[in-house]
Amino acid sequence: MMSYLSYSLSLSASAIALFVNPAAEKMTGWQSAELLGKNIHEYHHHSHANGEHYPKEECHISQTMHDGIERKITNEVFWRKDGSCFSRC
Repeated sequence: MMSYLSYSLSLSASAIALFVNPAAEKMTGWQSAELLGKNIHEYHHHSHANGEHYPKEECHISQTMHDGIERKITNEVFWRKDGSCFSRC
């Protein structure tokens, strides 16, 4: 099982992908070339675990990128290209 520490994305202040490492590609199924320059929320964090839409404005990652306030969230998931999801913790 891959360590979450090896999953790395470098994002601009507006959550645009600037770098995607090979571990992130393997975990998500998205190739770097498919994500660079795109808003990561739309690909990896667009929905809650139950499939309900997760607006970017309500996203804790987006909020932290905007205001710099640390948030500790344990009940969110990230989405793979194949439509499956995985927990972030």
